[in-house]
Amino acid sequence: MSNGTYAVGRAYEAAGPSPRHLDDPGRHCLGVDIEVFFPIEESEQAVAEARSICSGCPVRALCEQWASDAGEWGVWGGTTREERRANRANRRMPRPAAADPAVAA
Repeated sequence: MSNGTYAVGRAYEAAGPSPRHLDDPGRHCLGVDIEVFFPIEESEQAVAEARSICSGCPVRALCEQWASDAGEWGVWGGTTREERRANRANRRMPRPAAADPAVAA
C-alpha cells in the first residue's frame, strides 16, 4: 500500500520521540505501510496480515510490551489491543496457591 500514508515509525517521528524498538533496523515492519497495523476493522484477514509481518521479528516482545504499557490500539508485536488487555488482566489475577500435600491428606 503506497497511497501516501506513513510507514511504521514515521507517524511517531512526526508526533514526537518514537518507541525505542522502532529504531531497530532489523524490525520486520520497516518500510511497511502503517495501515497494515491499524486496520479500520480488525477483521481476521487484516490482523493476519499484520501478524505475519510480526512473526519472528527480533523486537516482537518489546513491541508488544510497549503497546501494552502505553495502551496503544492496533496490532503491535502480533497482538491486538484486546488481546494485550486480556494478557494484562491474566497476569494481574492471583494464581491459586498449590495445595499443601500434608493438609490435603
